[in-house]
Amino acid sequence: MKKGRAEDGYTLILVLLCATLFFMFAFLLVAMTTNGMKRDDVREDVTQATELSEKGLDRVVEEIQSDLKNVLGTEGLTASAFSGVLDSALSKYMCGSGKIITDTGQTGKYATCVEKVSPGTNSNGTSRIVTFLSNGTAGNTVRDLRSELEVGAAPIPESLKYAIGVNRDCGEPGGKTCSNGEGNLFMHGGVTIAGDMKVDGDLITTNYGYAYLGGEQWIPSLYPAAVQSENESSSRLVLGGEAYTFSPPPGSYSTHIQRSTFPSTTYRKATVSSAFSTSPLLIKRSPKRQEIDISGQKKVYQFGMSDSDVTLSSSTISGSQLSSKKAFAYGKTCNKSSCTEITNFTLSGANTFKQFATDRNVSLRNSSTTPQLTTTEKGMYVGGDLTIGNGSTSYDSSQYDKIDLSGPIFVNGNLTIRGADARLNALIYVNGSVTIQNTRINGLNTNGKAGSLIVFSNGEVKISNNSVNQDVPSNIRGYFYSKQNFEMYGVGSNIRIEGGISAKRIVLNAIRGRAKSSSFTNSYKISSTDYFEGLAEQQRRDSRLQVIYNPEIINTYSDLKQQEPVIYDVAEPVLKERRK
Repeated sequence: MKKGRAEDGYTLILVLLCATLFFMFAFLLVAMTTNGMKRDDVREDVTQATELSEKGLDRVVEEIQSDLKNVLGTEGLTASAFSGVLDSALSKYMCGSGKIITDTGQTGKYATCVEKVSPGTNSNGTSRIVTFLSNGTAGNTVRDLRSELEVGAAPIPESLKYAIGVNRDCGEPGGKTCSNGEGNLFMHGGVTIAGDMKVDGDLITTNYGYAYLGGEQWIPSLYPAAVQSENESSSRLVLGGEAYTFSPPPGSYSTHIQRSTFPSTTYRKATVSSAFSTSPLLIKRSPKRQEIDISGQKKVYQFGMSDSDVTLSSSTISGSQLSSKKAFAYGKTCNKSSCTEITNFTLSGANTFKQFATDRNVSLRNSSTTPQLTTTEKGMYVGGDLTIGNGSTSYDSSQYDKIDLSGPIFVNGNLTIRGADARLNALIYVNGSVTIQNTRINGLNTNGKAGSLIVFSNGEVKISNNSVNQDVPSNIRGYFYSKQNFEMYGVGSNIRIEGGISAKRIVLNAIRGRAKSSSFTNSYKISSTDYFEGLAEQQRRDSRLQVIYNPEIINTYSDLKQQEPVIYDVAEPVLKERRK
């Protein structure tokens, strides 16, 4: 009996011990679960507080952007006026003295303001680097988020970021009707593009180059090549539509380049790689469409006799040194008995103006064998057409006027550059069309930097007959933007653009290798005076039409833009730094 009672005691102790351990483990499990739930609640609060902070930041930036766009409207502001508006818009939300952006929702609340404002990177003082402080609260958790963003005026148009940019602003329901071929890029033959391309519509290529030589001629060549620009690993293509190729060539060239649809009887839908001899990387992107207000620039440069310090009535203006004065060329000379209308003013030799304006045509000439510089520090307004050069149709550049030109210009009519050996550092707005023929154009060195010809045109731009039958190309350092169509030839011509092209429709015609007026080994004959490189040799030679993207164009644009005091667009904010 004693032994049984002892065993019962041991059993009771063991049961009690097990029960104790069970309750201890249960307590620990409940405690761990409770702590885990608390940690989850804290983590959720941290996440929500952070999201609220970011939401507050997005809202204050959106309000500032809206304030700036409303003030700009469609008329724009001068750079100095915009700078003041920008500072006022930011001070409105300053921490401690301005409006605090707040909101309370189901998950918590936020409070956001501007903590600090510093000068931005725009050289004309139209941007600011802003430190925003955004406070998010969820439950018992508070999160502060500081973000540095650059806000202000748009420094450069989107179009200047591409070697080739083809723009379409039509075809949407209830929107504009598309013009013939709008948004399409046509590349006929061995064109070479170095840099990125944006094509809103379709891409159409062929291995034939086109030229008009006593009739429409399609010359055997290679498909175009897309190669990387300097410091880039590859050329990229943003394509909104389809890629097509064709061979043999279609019937009418004019009908072909105006097409918006491409029937399978003549055209073949292609991959991007098969549309090029060296293909770009196809990427998906939705670039911002930015309309450039060309006509609106007129008021920046135009002024009348009552505003000017000097009136010039001579039809030929030479050697004027008026760097501190505005000069207006009046279109009429009178004596005691009669008046004579002047329809064209000639600027010859070296001239310097603070500002120059006339309501008539202007010709820029130079009879000297050495280059002569015309400078308009604050801009030139031409009420009619602007012609640069002597109009020579020779292929010999020694026959051209040697002209240097610097400064921004508005041309209310057409721009023609013909018979000019020109060095340029000019931003030219053209209300009409642009024609460039029989020229040699390079950048004018200014303050140690090479300048460029940057043209924004409401009309068509056509470039042809440059370095015809020459082995060395004409080198145009420039960028050409057209609200209409752009067309350029590199078959007989030999041309290289260091910059880029942007237009509603772009047509590029080219072959590779040589073009001569007489026969050469393995040449392809069109007529007794038209011979071109044979197909086999073209594969080893450079294109006669090259577009090489040059990022320095952006710097030139920004420098020239400083002289143009009107701001029309607000830039998307750029994140500089974010810290918690």
